[in-house]
Formats: sequence, structure tokens, C-alpha cells
Amino acid sequence: MQAALKPRASAEEVAALRAQLSERFGAAAAGSTVSTKTAPPPLPTGIPCWDAAGGLQLGQLTEACGGTADGALLLESILTQSPNRISALVDAADSLEPADWPLFCMKRLLWVRCQAIKQALHATDLLLRDGNCQLLALNLQRVPARQLAAIPSSTWHRFHRLLEHRPSALLVLSPHPLVEGAKTRVASAASWDLGALDTPRSTLLENLSVSVFKRGAGPRLLTEIPVSP
Repeated sequence: MQAALKPRASAEEVAALRAQLSERFGAAAAGSTVSTKTAPPPLPTGIPCWDAAGGLQLGQLTEACGGTADGALLLESILTQSPNRISALVDAADSLEPADWPLFCMKRLLWVRCQAIKQALHATDLLLRDGNCQLLALNLQRVPARQLAAIPSSTWHRFHRLLEHRPSALLVLSPHPLVEGAKTRVASAASWDLGALDTPRSTLLENLSVSVFKRGAGPRLLTEIPVSP
């Protein structure tokens, strides 16, 4: 089972994906790397406490844990901050419903709808190797727990290596802490009722409680950043 979940992208697949992205979004800095002299600015998230803690860092893997509604709110907020940025969403269980998202944040979004975790990991591997998307989100929130537990730890380590020195950020949306070695973990906890369906998104975001954790050099892997939601 584990061996089957180790996606490998061939040179032909990467070349084909790069051609498709260039055709849809125009020329991009494919395969470019992050300068070792000057770190690129982080991507804004629109979540005050997250941005105060450094935002979404390029060249790093960030995990956002919480319910499906929380994850959709966080992702929509991030996408609306920079609508001209090329982004990709790998939807592992084809569960997100962005039909009511603002149209302007969808125009430069590549939405990869998957029916299996293997497909999602393969697509993420391809997109990370390609390097055209500055923001890549992997949605695992509706994937069965047994399938999530079967993801080899080597998958996350490979994604970490692919992100090094690249001007891209990988955001993994998960139902619970899952990603080994995540540089930043954002945890949200909200209990929405039916009234939330008629509540403006801006109000829902203001009421969303978020905690931000950063990986430190000490024995504790992740330490909470002292910022207020």
C-alpha cells in the first residue's frame, strides 16, 4: 500500500504540465528558484493573526488543520489577497464547492479535482516540480482517516525538498495534524450553525478562531506564536 502511494513525475509529464500552464496563464518563471541572498516576501493570508506571525512563507510547507468550512474560508481569504497570482488547488476528495467564491479569485486558479489520494499526491508532486504556481493548496479534509494514515512520511519529506529554494508555498488543508516537518501549522476551531449560511464571509472570518504554531530549534517541534486571533 505504501509503495503505491509514492508518486513519481516523469520528465514528459512535467513538460506537458508546464505547457498547459503556459497556455492558460501565460509565461511564468518555470523552474525558477528562490534567491539565497534575499528571502521573498510571504504571501498575505487576510487572517490578521496569521499575517502577524509571518503570513504564508514561500519555500515552505504549511499545514492548516480544522473543519471543512474553516479550510474553505481560509483558502478563499488567501486567494482573494492576490487575485493575479497563479495558484493551484489539488482537491483530493473533490469536496470543495467554490462556486460562490468571488469570480476574480478563480480566473488564475488551476483546480485539480481528484477521486483518490494517489491522484492528489501525484498532482501535487507534478505541480511542485513544475514551479509555475506560487501558491499550491492540497485539500485532504474529506479524505478517509485510513487513507490519510497510509500516506508515507517520505511523501512529506519529498515535498519539503521540492519546496527548498523555490518561490512557491504549499498549503495542506487537513482535518487534524498530519504533516511531518511542517514549518508552520495553523489550527482553527469553529462551531457553525445554520445561521452561518446567511452570514457574510467577512463576518465569518472575523469570528474564526485561529492559532499559529511555528517550528523552533528547540526540543519542541511546534511552538504557538503569541498573537491574538
